[in-house]
Amino acid sequence: MLCIDQGHSTSVSLFAMESLPKPFPRDRWMTIACAVWGLLYALFVARIFATPKHLGVYPIFARGTRRLWDGLPMYVPEEGLDVFRYTPTFALGFSPFGLLPDPLGVALWNLFSLTIFFVSLRVLVHRVFPWSWTIRQEGVFLLLTILAAARGVWSAQSNLLLFSLVFLGVAALLDKRWWRAAFLLALPVHIKIWPIGIAMLLCARWWRPLIARFGAALMALAAAPFLIRPWGEVASQYAGFWNLQLLTGTSRWPGYRDLWTILEQFSTPEWGPYTALRATTAALLFAWCLWQTRRLPSARHFATATLAAWAGWQLLIGPGTERLTYGLIGPFASAAILLSYQKVQKVQKVQEIQNVSTGGLRILSIAAWLMVVVLGSGAGERALLPYLSLAPAIQPAGIVVFLVWVALWDWRYPRP
Repeated sequence: MLCIDQGHSTSVSLFAMESLPKPFPRDRWMTIACAVWGLLYALFVARIFATPKHLGVYPIFARGTRRLWDGLPMYVPEEGLDVFRYTPTFALGFSPFGLLPDPLGVALWNLFSLTIFFVSLRVLVHRVFPWSWTIRQEGVFLLLTILAAARGVWSAQSNLLLFSLVFLGVAALLDKRWWRAAFLLALPVHIKIWPIGIAMLLCARWWRPLIARFGAALMALAAAPFLIRPWGEVASQYAGFWNLQLLTGTSRWPGYRDLWTILEQFSTPEWGPYTALRATTAALLFAWCLWQTRRLPSARHFATATLAAWAGWQLLIGPGTERLTYGLIGPFASAAILLSYQKVQKVQKVQEIQNVSTGGLRILSIAAWLMVVVLGSGAGERALLPYLSLAPAIQPAGIVVFLVWVALWDWRYPRP
């Protein structure tokens, strides 16, 4: 039986042991999940020694960090490497890994990313989601989620850290740790700009304690590089960063998968209408969040709904969505499968709820996960492309299926 929690506040601290969920008891699915997480990391480390020249995107991060400390321009191309596209703040924060020898640095970087992602997912389950799960359900959730994020682990991307900081920031909001939440939500913006969207959506409910603190956190983090390098030099680095954003703002990379990918299967989209559609849907999403603040009395319900809706919008029509970004939907698509197989304990409209079949929800949740994680992956797309010309559109189409599931779940189980 799945019990819908009315929400309660539990202390969440990234730095204190009491913030973490209690150690889990032994369970077969949890053991399998932890084994898969460990195996994935072990395979990554083995690849470092087998092919030391293939370190994912780590060399790009390390090059940016080293050039920051050496006082050299960070945003210039180098033969054999993509240009560094992140802020000077991220380059500074990457120093504990980027200043090490490459094999050691990338191994520790991935260990750090996986560890904080694992912790953030457990915090998400125990401190954010408004339902209670058994340890077995949590094990299945962790297993499905790491399978969805495996590609990002393999490439040593920064996305796992970005997702983790967002989840921990939301947990801090629910605990009313306003400054901690502000800094945790500001840090991802200094990795990639687009996570500013979730902070803006959360302001629909927590605007009074969050807006000023979030702005102050953004500025404080942006100022950090000025503490270790000459001011003029750092200002020049920031100018290079913003010039790069302006030059590549409308660029489309081969790995991008979003609504544009779906549209171009049938015609050639134009940037003007597409940008207008992006802005319109963003405004509608914010209006929806404002409506949910009145509709959902539980802060945990609101936070979960907002995270899922933001993830869906970001991947479908948000800026900079590529295959490696799809790990963002992993926790929510995985939770959808588990929720579709649960009975719900409600105090209102029980008979009406029981009369609605769960078959459709189960099919949609499984289809969304498979489309995003398996069929829409690079390997899946390459296998299908000779037989299906629409294969590149499978992954973003999976987000559409997921959003349909969210709407039906919301209709089937009205909030108390």
